Amino acid sequence: GKFTGRNCKCFLLQSKSQIMILTPLNNTDKLDLENCSREPLHIIGKTQAHGVLISCDPKSLKITQVGENTSQFFGMAYDEILGKELSYLLGEKQVEELVDFLSKELSTPHDVSINNTNFLMLAHYSGPNLILDFEPYREVNDPFYFQKQLTQVLNKLQAANTIYQLCEAAADLTKKMFGYNRVMIYKFDEEWNGEVIAESKNEEMDSWLGLHYPATDIPAQSRELFLKTRVRIIADVNYTAVPIIPELSPATGEPLDISRSGLRAVSPIHIEYLKNMKVGASLSAAIIVKGQLWGLIACHHKTAKYLDFYQRESCRFLAQMFSTELALQENNFLINQVKRSEIIRRQLVAQMNKESNVVMALSEGNVKFTQLISCGGGAIYMN
Repeated sequence: GKFTGRNCKCFLLQSKSQIMILTPLNNTDKLDLENCSREPLHIIGKTQAHGVLISCDPKSLKITQVGENTSQFFGMAYDEILGKELSYLLGEKQVEELVDFLSKELSTPHDVSINNTNFLMLAHYSGPNLILDFEPYREVNDPFYFQKQLTQVLNKLQAANTIYQLCEAAADLTKKMFGYNRVMIYKFDEEWNGEVIAESKNEEMDSWLGLHYPATDIPAQSRELFLKTRVRIIADVNYTAVPIIPELSPATGEPLDISRSGLRAVSPIHIEYLKNMKVGASLSAAIIVKGQLWGLIACHHKTAKYLDFYQRESCRFLAQMFSTELALQENNFLINQVKRSEIIRRQLVAQMNKESNVVMALSEGNVKFTQLISCGGGAIYMN
């Protein structure tokens, strides 16, 4: 069955048991293909609600922009923090540690305490701005938890003998490790249309295995962002987007580019799409083979579901290992195909040497010309 996608006024979702016609929740905004393909996702100007985004001047560490939800997490209103030096929020000692941290490795998370509450702080540069994401810190009770997970990922993926087995193993592992209700392996074709080629789900969930999606479902700018962020969560589809104050960066006079922030808000078009599908939370992890976006590990949950940074890193590692094994499997498949085609070619030449009728030799011998490539049929044209 065809799944015609999020940009249509209605679409069909076909399963073994039923066909549902799903329509948008409202039609106050024109949600069409053109709007979707031009949506500026990197400068969306808002964040999700499971953390706080702060933008600073990297030299003075003066806070220039801030998420409006600071009181919920820090116990301080956003207008109390805005314009202050970062030490007002973190204290002198933690700022000194931050300066040392920024001079070394930005991709490493940093533990901070604000008003006796622990946060994980993630930093990156966006043009002339230093972006800081603050998310609640969760301790892992078992120090070997992640090591056990990674060992399991390696063993399961390397045991797969075919691309199909590999995709099934990746879907099963993702579901087991992170507990989503449905996990799918979604593959792009050469025109960026998608197909669900493997699935692991709870029994009560409808199967989407084999469903197809048009390229407009995941537009070009979304695909580009997956190459940057690799793992993307929507913790709660029913969240209220948090404005960044002020909307324009004082350093550039333009909207803040938060394409690399894990807190970046979600396209309203995509939110409506997920609501239509009765999805409460989602996760998407990029499958990248030979530098190209091959597909996605796509996860859906019925209710809100938050994964912390370290869980997302585990998912990123799983997707990376899966991508590596996938590249090996595809290379082996191509090598075997070349070997098989060469054997068939030699047999066809031998048949033509024995048989005076070329058409008979190519089409009615022990091997046939159609076996040279993957096809459903072939024709021979003479004279």
